Order: sequence, then structure tokens, then C-alpha cells
Amino acid sequence: MNKQKNKKKERVSEKGLTLLELLATIAILVATVTTVLALGNRAVSQSGLFSAYTQASFLAKEGMELLNDDNIRSEIWDQIGASKEYWEIDYRGESEMTKKTSKNDCGDMWINSSGEKRFYDHEGGGEETPFSRCIILEKEDEKLMAEVEVSFNYRNREYFVNLYRIFYQ
Repeated sequence: MNKQKNKKKERVSEKGLTLLELLATIAILVATVTTVLALGNRAVSQSGLFSAYTQASFLAKEGMELLNDDNIRSEIWDQIGASKEYWEIDYRGESEMTKKTSKNDCGDMWINSSGEKRFYDHEGGGEETPFSRCIILEKEDEKLMAEVEVSFNYRNREYFVNLYRIFYQ
């Protein structure tokens, strides 16, 4: 009789998972799936920010390239005083320069179209963007210190991309 009881005990212990083992397995599975989903969500969120940084970098580079134009630089050189000055400069076949009283006066950039071409400028009337570009210039003796600052808002936070360069007359 003892042998029969032992065989029953052996069979009961071999039948499957206990409730505790099952709950532990489910908890591990839930934690794994939650982690994977959270990482995926964060990656998607960050890709939007990286895309905005990339576009802001292109806009900052374009602003500095506009200053590389000898005509624009010489025109600005004659207008700049001794203190910092703030400018919006756009290019649509010819340069359009607007002097501002402060960095905060530099307006938002818009995507506008001319035929099939799309371009960013400060004019408005097109597609609104989160970007603003300001060119900050300071003249000292024979050199022109230039800073191009592009700012943008992403998920209620403000981000900046800045480029610096010194030009010599």
C-alpha cells in the first residue's frame, strides 16, 4: 500500500506547472513584452527629434552659405555698426536681408513653393514649420564674427543648432 501512495505522489508532482510557476512565467512574459514596446515607442519618438535636428542643421548651413556670397557679405559689411546685429537673410534668386532689433524678432520659417521648387523663407503664406533662423553678426576691426542660430520646438521643448564663423575683409 505504501508503494501505491508513493506512485500517486510521483504522478501528481509530474503532471505540470504549479500555479506559482505559471504566475512567474506570465510575469516574465509581461515584463519582456512591455520593455520591448517601450523601447520601440522611444525609438519612434527620438527619430522625430533627430529628423528635426537634421533639418535645423541644413537651415543653419544654408544661412552660413548665404554669408559666403561676396555680394551679401559686402552689403552687410557696410551696414553693420559696432554692436551685435540680428538679421534674417533669405535667397530666392536674389538675397533678401532684413535687419532685426533683437534675436527674438527673427521670425518663423515657412516652406513656400515656386513652381516645383520648395524652399524655406521668412515670408509666410506657405506651410508653417517649427523652425526659426537668426543670423547674428558682430564687426570688430577687419573681421566679421557670424553666428547662425536655428531654433525649433519639439514636444514643447526648445532646441538650438548654432554655427559660428569669422570672415576677414
